[in-house]
Amino acid sequence: MDKIFLKMLNMSIAAGWLILAVIVVRLLLRKAPKRLTCVLWAVVTVRLLCPFFLESSFSMIPSGETINAEVIRFAPHPVIDSGIPVLNEVLNPMIGEQFAPEPGVSVNPLDVWMAVASIVWIVGVAVMVVYALVSSLRMRSAVREAVPLGTWTQMREDETLGMCAEVREAGLLGKEAVALQDHVWLCDAVRFPFILGIVRPRIYLPSGIDEEQMAYVLAHEQAHVEHLDHCLKPFGWLLLSVYWFHPLVWTAYVLFCRDLELACDERVVGGMDLGGRKAYSQALLACSLQRKMVVSYPLAFGEVGVKERVKSILHYRKPAAWLVTVAVCVCAVVAVCFLTNPKERVDDSKIRYLDQWYSRSDLSEETIAWLEWYNSLPEEVQLTVSSVPHDLYDLEGHGGGPDIVVETVDAVHSIDGAENMSNEIAGIVNADDAIDMEALSVAFGIPLQLPENDSWIQSEEYRQLDEHTVEVDYWDDIAGADCKMIVVRDDALDLSESDTVYDTAQEMTWMGSTNSGETVYVKVQCASDGKQVLGTWEYDSGQHQYQFAVWAKISVENTDISSVPKAALSLISNLE
Repeated sequence: MDKIFLKMLNMSIAAGWLILAVIVVRLLLRKAPKRLTCVLWAVVTVRLLCPFFLESSFSMIPSGETINAEVIRFAPHPVIDSGIPVLNEVLNPMIGEQFAPEPGVSVNPLDVWMAVASIVWIVGVAVMVVYALVSSLRMRSAVREAVPLGTWTQMREDETLGMCAEVREAGLLGKEAVALQDHVWLCDAVRFPFILGIVRPRIYLPSGIDEEQMAYVLAHEQAHVEHLDHCLKPFGWLLLSVYWFHPLVWTAYVLFCRDLELACDERVVGGMDLGGRKAYSQALLACSLQRKMVVSYPLAFGEVGVKERVKSILHYRKPAAWLVTVAVCVCAVVAVCFLTNPKERVDDSKIRYLDQWYSRSDLSEETIAWLEWYNSLPEEVQLTVSSVPHDLYDLEGHGGGPDIVVETVDAVHSIDGAENMSNEIAGIVNADDAIDMEALSVAFGIPLQLPENDSWIQSEEYRQLDEHTVEVDYWDDIAGADCKMIVVRDDALDLSESDTVYDTAQEMTWMGSTNSGETVYVKVQCASDGKQVLGTWEYDSGQHQYQFAVWAKISVENTDISSVPKAALSLISNLE
């Protein structure tokens, strides 16, 4: 659930930028047809609904993924990527300091808060949906005793027939609308006109409505039905229910409802003269004065922005062709710029080595050339490189820990020399070892891949003891630990050791996820003297049962042992 919430959170942040743009464009295009403003809200809807978008150089979304799930779960100092450097510089130090995990803690605090937030989110969605359902049921209960307009017509035959003739002659309702009198209902409990229903919408009117006003009210409500506005507003509420936590989505919903009414007014008064528009405005004011509450579900004649609507009706002028053209072009530009994600940014001021980024200004030109060559190598070739320019490790070590002791050399070769070295190394790669590793994983049924980071995991040795057991020895340079991992398939795991006593007070449980999203729990135990760590976990592939155990013998005092279970989580993430 927390993964879904995180996805929705990132989608809402991206949509927030689009909503701000639509609000600005909406102000600039005040004279344009309101139906085009509704098109902009449709663009917002697409942004809120679609989880994936193409990348484009024209995108004006600062960041397609502001909060990264892996950063929340594993980063020692969580950060966000807002896409705005100044904002990142202000927020990230505070976030990193506030949510940095304590040494030895198995779960990042931000990961816990995200799980709590996901629960609050789903409760909020349920409350919003229930509120809409209850509102709808209350409205249906209120109109139980409503009667069709046709029945009312029979009761007042002479007067009503005269009114219908006036309506037809005025062109406010077509013949089809008059023929649909059975879909128009009158009710004593109704205080303002509205539409109720989606599949079979009905127009409900107050039984005491003035007959002169009825023609204009029916014209307005019928225009809503013809353009399916009675479906769009409930859908908008449903979308708001999902994104209830985002204030800009609330703003978008309110403005959307207002623009929906303004667009409907334009459709109705488009062919009226000033007298007709004044009469229509009078009907709007009369209905709005009778209304006492806003209901989330039905479309009401005097629902929102009455003052703005009356002003727009009285000053209505058919928009010029050039204005419509400009408005259409602006809508197209907004769609292109905000329905695409930005291309991945490349920071030319930094260069990567393993999982660490270094500022080019801190490195010599020779080292930069060496890194460009190194990063161009295949991963299996990179693993064979042990000579590293010394100025890399004069900088901060991996993960903020101590510098790594490695065999280093001065990077004196040129780019041409780097290409020659690439060919030389490619020739001395131990292909048999690589094939054995791949074959071992295939034969054993699961990938046995430890983190590919030479400044963390070193000197791996894989051995298959028998058809049920694989043993992996490696050195964890962050923890300063000699590690042995045993994997047993469809057999019992022997945890019998020498006189190791584990302190139950230091026992921890780490949570990881496989590539398919299955949760795996790693139990971590520490010896009383702090010299040994044991991690155990199980995995069911569907065809085989696997049991894992990692023993780590610590050789450094007061070291951070969290890298031991983190290596296990990395392996688990590669499982299917």
